[in-house]
Amino acid sequence: MVSNKQKAHGAGKKRKSPTACSSGGKKNASKSFKTQHYPSKFEKTPTDLDAIVASSKVIWNKLRLHSNTPAQTRALVAELMDLIRGRIRPIALKHDAARVVQAAVQFGTLEDRRTIVAELAATEKEKDPKKGKGGGGSGGMLE
Repeated sequence: MVSNKQKAHGAGKKRKSPTACSSGGKKNASKSFKTQHYPSKFEKTPTDLDAIVASSKVIWNKLRLHSNTPAQTRALVAELMDLIRGRIRPIALKHDAARVVQAAVQFGTLEDRRTIVAELAATEKEKDPKKGKGGGGSGGMLE
């Protein structure tokens, strides 16, 4: 038996299904509660670096083939270096893109290697000014 208090609060009524919509109960009118996507605070929006990493990974996949001629390898490395120059440190710190920098060191010319090392060393000096002035340690980049 249902008391008056329960009747006032709607205890005897059935709930609407979550797929039912307020516009006539059509199931396809809106997404169900379980399939709705709420952006998380941990989701990140794509940046220009993500686009650069994606295109550099495509070049890396072509570069690591053993069937490339030396001319093709030089062209791919030149294209890769144009793409990553100036952004080597953030690319090297990404797990999936560190291979791109490794390939640039492996297949690149001496000038390309010097460019990569100079950019990485410059960022190390900015991070810790003592290392840049010869103070402390062996002076290596990976102390």
